[in-house]
Amino acid sequence: METEILFEEIQFFAAKGVQQMVKLFTGLLLFSSLFSLFIHSQQQKEITGSLLFLGLFSGLASFVLSKTKLITQVRTDGIYVTFPPLQTRSTICRWDNIEKLFIRTYNPLAEYGGWGIRYSPNGRAYNTSGNIGLQILFKDGSKLLIGTQQPEALRKALQQVAKFDYFH
Repeated sequence: METEILFEEIQFFAAKGVQQMVKLFTGLLLFSSLFSLFIHSQQQKEITGSLLFLGLFSGLASFVLSKTKLITQVRTDGIYVTFPPLQTRSTICRWDNIEKLFIRTYNPLAEYGGWGIRYSPNGRAYNTSGNIGLQILFKDGSKLLIGTQQPEALRKALQQVAKFDYFH
């Protein structure tokens, strides 16, 4: 049964520069591999195989990075987070499992070790860029941080669910 969506945010990895660097690196590796094919020494053939493998792996990483997005929804029954194509099913944070939630500034590298789906002593995090997120503290003591580029719209949606009195 589909519940009403009060807020939806779709974020892509904003680091277009990183994506461009990965594509450039992939191109250089593949070019080096093709160039090395023209040199006939055994050592060059081994290097070519390694470069070709790295180029293909880098190309795959670039493709996955370009398709990855973070989808956050505030619904009447809870908060839904999905990170396709890495995660196909939504993580659902039901209102009755939440102790407290608030929007805060955080340090992605220091607190979570980077961007993406992260696990750290500070809890789980879903983020793509920036340093503002929705911090959720669950009744079982676990924590989840969801990055956002729209903190005010998110705050307004959470206030619509004020009957739950979790938001401060």
